[in-house]
Amino acid sequence: GHGHSRGGGRHWVGDYVRMVEDIRAAHPGVPLTSENFSEPYIGSFDGFLTWSPNYPEDIPGIPAVYSGYAICFGSLAIEGYDLETFRQLVGRCFLWGGQCGWLEEWLLEDAHREKFDYLVRLAELRAGALEFFSDGELVGEVANRAKVAKLHQKWELWNRKVDADFPAVMATRWRAPSGKEMVAVANYSNAEQDFDGG
Repeated sequence: GHGHSRGGGRHWVGDYVRMVEDIRAAHPGVPLTSENFSEPYIGSFDGFLTWSPNYPEDIPGIPAVYSGYAICFGSLAIEGYDLETFRQLVGRCFLWGGQCGWLEEWLLEDAHREKFDYLVRLAELRAGALEFFSDGELVGEVANRAKVAKLHQKWELWNRKVDADFPAVMATRWRAPSGKEMVAVANYSNAEQDFDGG
């Protein structure tokens, strides 16, 4: 009764795209985002809320392939995280080109002022480098040749804790459409650290 043969085909994607086009036509100029990332809809949405749990072993696969084509946002962190753990989660999102945030109102409480300030600083840095983070290309991660501390934290994902071991400082290299390059560096620790990207 759907008017198409069973199995296969582009029916779901094609009709979903048409539905989004109808929504855009009814609300011109309104940014439209979707939850989670899906390649067939890059041309349909202005951004993707990548809220799924971040695992320590994740790689920057989506920005490595789709940077310059799609904007992702969201760095899910819970209230109970200490400052270094919070920095790991949102700092890695920043380094991978994501727009950090999608947090609850606890972040506005005085007890979390340092976390709030860190998030604001990352937002300012990202806004000043949109030619790289939004329009550019993630070239890759940059190894730190300086000796820095290793941070051992616990991330809570779907009500279970997982080990998150990261160097205190991590970095990525970005290339703008103009060909200019930039290295983004994040220090997750509570202490000053050295960075030597070669």
